[in-house]
Order: sequence, then C-alpha cells, then structure tokens
Amino acid sequence: MRYKIVRKILSFSLIIGMLSTIGSGIATAAQNTQNDIPPVSSTATEKQLELKCSYPVLRDISGKSFEFTVQLIYSGSTPERFDLSLEAPEKWVASVLRSNEKIEVPAIELTPDKAIPDSVRIQLVPQTGEYPEPGDYIVTLTASSGSISQSINLTATVIALYRFAFYTESELLSADVTAGQSNEISLVLFNTGTAPIQKISFTSEKPSGWEITFTPSDVTFLDAGATKRVIMTVTPSNKTIAGDYLIKVSALPSEFLPSSSFNMPTSHDIELRITVLTSRLWGWVGITIIIVVIACVLIIFRRLGRR
Repeated sequence: MRYKIVRKILSFSLIIGMLSTIGSGIATAAQNTQNDIPPVSSTATEKQLELKCSYPVLRDISGKSFEFTVQLIYSGSTPERFDLSLEAPEKWVASVLRSNEKIEVPAIELTPDKAIPDSVRIQLVPQTGEYPEPGDYIVTLTASSGSISQSINLTATVIALYRFAFYTESELLSADVTAGQSNEISLVLFNTGTAPIQKISFTSEKPSGWEITFTPSDVTFLDAGATKRVIMTVTPSNKTIAGDYLIKVSALPSEFLPSSSFNMPTSHDIELRITVLTSRLWGWVGITIIIVVIACVLIIFRRLGRR
C-alpha cells in the first residue's frame, strides 16, 4: 500500500516537471519571437529637407548676371509639394527657374529619397541700366511646406568694372590742317566703368617730320562717370605736300584703383584722316609773283612800243 502511494507521488511529480519544462520552452520561444520583430522607428516617416549648392559664392564684374544651381534633397514617406520664394537685394531681379529650362517655378513637388535629387536654378540679374557697386549681394531661397521650411543664402560678389571711351569731341574721324602750322583737335576721355582709373598716357603714330603733342600730356585721375577734354596739337612739316594722311592716337591706362588683373581695360585707338592744305602765305606769294611778272611784261611792252 505504501509502495503504491510513493509511486503515485513520483508519477505526479514527473508530470508536473514535464509540464513546467514545456511551459518554459514555450515562454522562451515566444520571447525570442518577440525579440526578432524589429522595433518600429519613430523617425522612419519623418519629413526632412536639405538645400545644397556646390558653388554658393560667384564672382564677376559689375553689370553681369549670376546663376546658381540648388539641389533639394527630400526624405519622407510620401511626395510633398514645396513652395519656393526668393529674397533679393535692392535693384536686383531674382528668379527661380527649372534646371534645364528658362521657365519660372513658384513651387516644386519632391519625391522622397531620389538617387539624383531635384534641382532648380537661381538667376540674379541687375535691373536694366544698373551697374552695382563692388561688394557682396545675397539672395535667399526658401522652400516650405507646412511645418517644414529650409533656406539657403547665395552670394554674388561684384568687382569693379574698368572701362573707358576715347573719341573726338566732334565725333568725326577727319580734320583739315595747314602745313607748317599748329592745328588743334579736341579729344575726350570718358570713364564708363564703376571704378576710378588713373595715369592715362597718350601716344601717336604720324608721318615723318610731323609733331603731335597733348595737353595735358597725361590724365592723372579719372573718376567713374567723369569726362576729360584733351587737346591734341598737330603740326605737319612745312614741306608736306597737300593731300590726305593717316595718324593713329592711343590712350593707355597704366594704373587702377584698386589694382585688378581680372578686367583690365585695354588701350583705345583713334585713326584720323588728316587733310593737309597748303599755307595761305604761299598762295599770296604766288599771286604776288604773278602780279610782278605781269607788271614787268607791261613795262617792257610800253618801252618797246615807244621805240
């Protein structure tokens, strides 16, 4: 009897142990299965936008336009429409253009996580007739959609424009002069750039025996937008035969404020056709000789007639 009771107790304990082992295995498997499931990321669907420009600073002379290419890098779960706006400096015109067309775009729809991001072109142009002063001019592009907003600053660096004009005051390329005499021709220098130019000298190419001088002999300083009158004195040799001759006059700046090798102005040349007239003195001398000859002939005829 005692043996049967012990055997039942052992059997029950064995069953309890087996059930515990199975339950523990099921719990462990369930825990492992739960651990194998990746956690849901709270940032997987977060919308983000980045504006990127490889060359955010460009440099050119005054009066030129600037163009920037901006990439719009977007990440999110669904496509999104972004409004595009620009803030341009005073006396400049700014536009947002398609990457490969001259069409303005006020908005753009972005697809998330594209291998090649969408891009737009930002064009910055001075207003008509404007030549901005040297310096940095910043245009700001902003892309926004709901709570998402990103901006990027693009800088156009303007440097001084060195340029001038050189011409005759009469705007004619011909003149009449008298051989053996000083003849004055008025020339004009006009600084059409945005920075001062100093030390402008003059040279000439002329026929042999001629003299050409300039008053003043050089221009020490010419401010932007200023003009300077220069008198060129042409003295042909008194042995010059009447006719047409060519002379070449050049104006060459040698120093700049501030100095710059980016857009140095070259020399300006004027080619003039000079018509040389004989001196009136020789005309009167010729007339006098003719009169004297006629008078002598008349006197001779009178004397011979009396005989």
